[in-house]
Amino acid sequence: MDKEFGETVLAPYDTFEDFVLKWMSEENADSWVHFIPQHRYLYDSNDNLMVDFVGRFENLNEDYEKIRQKIGTGEPLKHLNKTKDKKENDYKKAYTPEMAEKVAQIYKKDLELFGYSFE
Repeated sequence: MDKEFGETVLAPYDTFEDFVLKWMSEENADSWVHFIPQHRYLYDSNDNLMVDFVGRFENLNEDYEKIRQKIGTGEPLKHLNKTKDKKENDYKKAYTPEMAEKVAQIYKKDLELFGYSFE
């Protein structure tokens, strides 16, 4: 399904910026599983968190260990395909101010509930 999505939806856009500015919208974000706002998976309609722990990618190793300790099983997390240059991982550099504004509007509730921002 991802391959078909890439061929039919992503392929017409030459750049990430073009994709964000022309395709991204609340309606389109709701149309594909990878773009659905995350709060819809974790919060109820009254904004009550429905899980007892939310891990963060930026704390992946530590949060994985917390979960592993709590459930009492699992192997240590392996880091495969490690990026050599940390500068390549700064997602903020991939966004123009116009792109950041658009994405921040579409994912406003996620940013608020999870404590993130583009600043």
